[in-house]
Amino acid sequence: MGYLNLNSGTIQNFSVSQVAESSDLIVVHVTIDTDLGTTKYRICEDTRATIKDIINDFNNGLNTAKSSDADFYINEYQERDYIFVTFPNGETKQYTAKRI
Repeated sequence: MGYLNLNSGTIQNFSVSQVAESSDLIVVHVTIDTDLGTTKYRICEDTRATIKDIINDFNNGLNTAKSSDADFYINEYQERDYIFVTFPNGETKQYTAKRI
């Protein structure tokens, strides 16, 4: 399977929120609004990142990208429910996520 690189559009707004899907399952919902549309993700905690890490990573990265000319890239690997995010500082991280 190939990657879908979501790297087009100027970030207009975004939200990063913790959501309790059940009493024992907490996930993060990320919504990114650009001049070309809206993209939403459901991101789960795993061995690579805690809920707190995910919230901090996305808030910091999206704030930096929105307030500067820095880029924020998301590549989807849908077959495995992963996304690979390249942050404005050039660091790339993998998250367990699905577009919603």
